Amino acid sequence: VESEANDALVAQKLDHLVAVADGDDVVNNSIIARLADSGATADWSTYVQTTDSLRAIRDRGDAEWITATGFALASVLGALGDAAAAGDPTSSDTVMKYIKQLINVLVGTAGVGTYPAEAAPANAVNLAEVLRAIHADVATDGVVVASINTDAIDKVALEGTIWDELLDYTAGVDTNLTLRQHFRLAAAALYGKASGLATTTALYRNIPDDVNAITATVDADGNRSAVTLDKT
Repeated sequence: VESEANDALVAQKLDHLVAVADGDDVVNNSIIARLADSGATADWSTYVQTTDSLRAIRDRGDAEWITATGFALASVLGALGDAAAAGDPTSSDTVMKYIKQLINVLVGTAGVGTYPAEAAPANAVNLAEVLRAIHADVATDGVVVASINTDAIDKVALEGTIWDELLDYTAGVDTNLTLRQHFRLAAAALYGKASGLATTTALYRNIPDDVNAITATVDADGNRSAVTLDKT
């Protein structure tokens, strides 16, 4: 039985599955031939062991696949990083373009986009440009930010600036009467020299005693009918 089985395998050349076979031992268009050839009618004679075997294909994959047509690694990387990013992202942009545009929006660093100047942000700006524009506007226009030590103490003292603004604020007390002028006239009325109080013209000198701060026309009861003020 064994001998007959062996004879049958040899007759059908099935023994060549594990034994050495000649180039044309496999029948064209057979299952084995179809595994080896891509033609409409699989031709076993086109099979070249050094290039078409599984080992040869594996070896080629170690190097040649990188440059192979259709799936070359360089093509894949090129598709990712093709061209520079500019403007708003579009559906045709590559992945790398999106990444570059994102970096541009955030920082605009050298090598990706021009680092923005200190100017008013335009329509196409990045976050760094906006921050620099804010800094240019609030930190360099004559504004000195006080430090927490001596400068802060100086600012608490106000250096007279805020007091001057308050005292000389237009109509700070009444129409055409600042707070400083009010204090001057009040001081003259309360503490300044006075004359003519027994007459119809009462005079009140300012504290430096160089002008009549208040000149009032009065009756015998001291009622004022007219008042002239020197607020200087």
